Amino acid sequence: MARPVHPDKDIEAVVSFAEAEGWRVEISNGHAWGRLYYPGGRPGDCILSVWSTPADPFGHARQLRRRINACAHQWSGP
Repeated sequence: MARPVHPDKDIEAVVSFAEAEGWRVEISNGHAWGRLYYPGGRPGDCILSVWSTPADPFGHARQLRRRINACAHQWSGP
């Protein structure tokens, strides 16, 4: 089943980018629209909250992309 689309186009673009990078998306209930989980899935790996209606959607999208790109757990290969 396909995940729901985020209502803001900028945030949806970042969520799609994260999925392309291997991050897992889980839709949640409440203030956060969902969470992004680093592909490793080990304790201590990065988890990012994606807000449903942030005050500055473009800024939230920019922050998410920056945190995805700067994740300290990035797999560097063998």
